[in-house]
Amino acid sequence: MQPQQDEMKPKTKLMKKDMIPPDRNQCQAEVPNGNTFMTLGGVPSLVRCSNKATHILKEKVAAKDGLKGSMSVCGRCLTKFIEQRTGDLRRYGIEKL
Repeated sequence: MQPQQDEMKPKTKLMKKDMIPPDRNQCQAEVPNGNTFMTLGGVPSLVRCSNKATHILKEKVAAKDGLKGSMSVCGRCLTKFIEQRTGDLRRYGIEKL
């Protein structure tokens, strides 16, 4: 049984007004909170990085949603981003603050 065309569409559409501008003071990347399934009472999740922002990442080409985003990152998160995106770094601009 094939899903209906309406079922495959996203429920809400991301709009330009919904995007958060880069924060020049704090990194906007999400990092693990340090809890694991073995931590008593702790729930593994992601939290916003608390380091000072040093760079801004900008999409050069619009994503599938048709929008170009940007975010601020610290040096550690920038290094992790570059490690994870080795094949498609040409899609992003990196601006030093």
